[in-house]
Amino acid sequence: MAVFDIGAIKQADAPGNYNNNPSGLTSEEICQLCWYAGISEKLRSFGLFEINPEFDYRNTTSKLGAQMIWYFIDGYYNRKGDHPELHNEFLKYRCTMISNEPDVVFYKSKRTERWWMEIPGISNAKTLVIPCSYSDYTMATKGEMPDLFFKALQKNLK
Repeated sequence: MAVFDIGAIKQADAPGNYNNNPSGLTSEEICQLCWYAGISEKLRSFGLFEINPEFDYRNTTSKLGAQMIWYFIDGYYNRKGDHPELHNEFLKYRCTMISNEPDVVFYKSKRTERWWMEIPGISNAKTLVIPCSYSDYTMATKGEMPDLFFKALQKNLK
């Protein structure tokens, strides 16, 4: 789920909110975030909140809201369908760490050559598969734990 509150956008770009801020996200930044939200394979809902027409000078905020929705839809239609849960055309690589850390499992898509890494859960926690880079893989082949793996592992173990 992606939830966007117009109050997080700077006042000059989105005046149609009672509690807006002088230094929030720019209209370009929020549109980029909406596009990336749309391209996410696992995202199923999108919400845009706190547009108040009473404060919306010249419909600037409403127009920005429409742009945000457009960017989300554009991202949605640019999805690659390439998450490891969506198909099985992947090469699987397992890297053993130098110390006693868990092995790192990588997936490389045969379709797009994108990289993914598996983050194990504890007991009943679900194993996560997150996007990563080729450099994360090369680091793991040297026995070094990628920072992305360590941070995701800490979050998944909580």
